[in-house]
Amino acid sequence: MQVLNIVLYSNKGETREVKFKINSLNVITGKSRTGKSAIISIIDYCMGRSDFEIFDGVNRDVVSWYAVTYQLKGKQIFVAKQPPKNGKASNSEVCLLIGANLKIPCKSELVINSNDDGVLYEIDRELGLDDNVTFRKEKTDGAYRANLKHAKSFIFQEQGEIANKKTLFHRQDEPFLAQSIKDTFPYFLGAVTNKRLQDMELLKNAKRTLKDKLSLLKQYTDVSSQSTKVALQLLYEASTVGLISKELINSDLSFFECISFLKSISGWEPHHELKESSDELYKLQTELIETKNAQIELQEKISKTRIFEQHHTSHLGNMLKRKARLNVIDLFDSSKELECPVCGTKSQDDETIKSLHYSLNSVREEIKTITHSSPKLQEYIQKLSSKENDTQIIIDDLQQKIRSLITQKKESKLLKDRNAYISKIIGRISLFLESVKETAPNSDLTAEIEELQHKVSILEDELDDDTVLDRLSSSLNIVGNYMSNYAKDLKLEYADNPYRLDISRLTVFADNPHGSTPMKRQGSAENWLGCHVITYLSLHKYFRMKDLPVPSIFVLDQPSQVHFPDITRYQSLEGELMQSGDADIEEVTRLFKLFYDYCQFDNRSFQIIVTEHANLEEDWFQDSLVEPPWRGERALIPKSWI
Repeated sequence: MQVLNIVLYSNKGETREVKFKINSLNVITGKSRTGKSAIISIIDYCMGRSDFEIFDGVNRDVVSWYAVTYQLKGKQIFVAKQPPKNGKASNSEVCLLIGANLKIPCKSELVINSNDDGVLYEIDRELGLDDNVTFRKEKTDGAYRANLKHAKSFIFQEQGEIANKKTLFHRQDEPFLAQSIKDTFPYFLGAVTNKRLQDMELLKNAKRTLKDKLSLLKQYTDVSSQSTKVALQLLYEASTVGLISKELINSDLSFFECISFLKSISGWEPHHELKESSDELYKLQTELIETKNAQIELQEKISKTRIFEQHHTSHLGNMLKRKARLNVIDLFDSSKELECPVCGTKSQDDETIKSLHYSLNSVREEIKTITHSSPKLQEYIQKLSSKENDTQIIIDDLQQKIRSLITQKKESKLLKDRNAYISKIIGRISLFLESVKETAPNSDLTAEIEELQHKVSILEDELDDDTVLDRLSSSLNIVGNYMSNYAKDLKLEYADNPYRLDISRLTVFADNPHGSTPMKRQGSAENWLGCHVITYLSLHKYFRMKDLPVPSIFVLDQPSQVHFPDITRYQSLEGELMQSGDADIEEVTRLFKLFYDYCQFDNRSFQIIVTEHANLEEDWFQDSLVEPPWRGERALIPKSWI
């Protein structure tokens, strides 16, 4: 897998393409702040990573899409992604195109049709990483699949990583990534093959099945080891619930007699259970509530009517008292001239006498009305009371029915519980009878266990840890030899000593008669850079030799910086041609010549992409330039876009 091009799309639909040569050294050189260091981030962003690590500034303002075309086993994979929107830090939406010879689409043709998982799936499948679906860290239950995300540790080296004395691999210092590199290293070195991973899963499943079978056999064996005693105990239990007469059981029964009785019992079926009627109970309870509510309404009516009756009676008493006071008016004859019946004095106030006669007549009429309505009130109260009594009868009947149903339900539960208890006894009887059958010398269970034990034994021999350690040791020895040779090519300080990669500590050692010198103690940035370079080149040489599933690409940012202690001098190069003769320039030339020869001779199917400030005058270096140096109007993002 290599990079064919990087394509940027402006907001107006313009395109900027940076082309790369496959199986070759590709150098991008130029001045600072021209976008060189964004190359790794763009490739990574379009290789299934959702986090947007491309520098802010003009990138977000003027670039609407980032795209990369990958060449992979006769296929081309075009991946285009927009920068995250609304200030977000990630974006997983992708325009994914796959074909034999893709043309760069225009902006209007870019349509979201996949996501980062889809990109990873396609690349993993082409690399062959999809076969290790059962990757499992050895001697643990943790499982995950080695994929392109893990392989990226071996293809990128950013500016802050390329000469770091403490971390050797890309993003090694991020949480959990160092451990994942260690876990997957044996796989990427071929010490753990896909077949081994599949066999490991087969072994895991076979051991689990064997454990279950042995547990089952133990249960059967435990039950049948004292067969007669167990059979008698089961018969005694069965007799306590009436499954068999106690008179038939005694300690003199033979094993086969016990088995015969148990077989006859094992066909027991539960007795008929009382039918539960939850619906009927619910209806009765609902009806009871409604009837009680109706009774309450009747009681309230009776109470209010009686209160009204009391007021009615009280009013009648008042009227009778008033009538008694007015009765004296009858002493006067309203048809004659008014005079006192006692003294005979004549009165001229006939209107008063008439008014009193009128009041007396009104009181008499009201008393008559009240006296007439009283029986009706009594009759109404009696009707309400009668209806309330009838309602109470209905309530009593409903409560009785509910109690009956609840009692029936309890009886049904008791029967259920009894049946459940008997079922447990029947279950133990059935298990016992099966154990007698299964544990026979030629039983299927015994044969299955023997077959599984044989399978586990074969797999364990094939998956012996020593085999993996031997393969891993062999791989690392070969990689170490490559590293030592490249160290001599670069004339590193410890080039006379053998170099080796320690994957348990993820660092490089230079061995000598007095001990081993780790990378962090090798004394200068040139040595740290050298350790990184020889490790990556050696690993990829081994990857290609063994046809292992790692992309055939190495992208690194500004490796020559360490050869210029004066950072101002380094940045001032700006892609200008460097004249030979300076010791620092000779070391830079040696480094890039190693990259060039590596792609030409050591690993011909390999691509190296370097972003730099240095610009060497040698023809082979000039042939490796992707474009003229980026300075002036030339940059990753055209000046006309800004």
